[in-house]
Amino acid sequence: MTMVVECPKCNAKKIIKVTEELRGKKIGFTCKTEGCNEKIKVSIPIAEGESKERKTTILSTKRNYSSACLIHIDESGNEIRKYKLSEGTNLIGRMSQTSKADIPIDTDDRYMSRTHCTVTAAKIASGASFLLKDYQSKNDTFVNEHLLGKTEEIYLQNHDVIQLGKTKFKVQIQ
Repeated sequence: MTMVVECPKCNAKKIIKVTEELRGKKIGFTCKTEGCNEKIKVSIPIAEGESKERKTTILSTKRNYSSACLIHIDESGNEIRKYKLSEGTNLIGRMSQTSKADIPIDTDDRYMSRTHCTVTAAKIASGASFLLKDYQSKNDTFVNEHLLGKTEEIYLQNHDVIQLGKTKFKVQIQ
């Protein structure tokens, strides 16, 4: 597994190869971008059953929060409904009689799968982490207009915009 860590100061990216020895540990390093020298600390996630091809992206290392919700928004960014994330894995998808989603979304968007993505909420020393993964959806998952690869995972940050089919959600982390 690899992690892409983005410097919160200069946005430079560093790829970290995660070995079994690193899992569950905190590592620190200094950004080597000219003129930056930002000290970065990262908690390496503990995950079981991962394939070696999986890629994790950390867009920031600052996590001082404890809960989150997804806010269903319209095209103008207006709130339609809030969906609270529970600790553990939250399966998100379009509401239907046969949906197995933990968070069923009431929408007519046929591009959203009934089981579209998961958000895993976990407590960590500095608060909580929220890890998004596509759940083999037919119409992809996007974060801030970035196409999430089928084996890619991304740690969500406050105000991220997730798109499932044509339906958009704003992440609210408290």
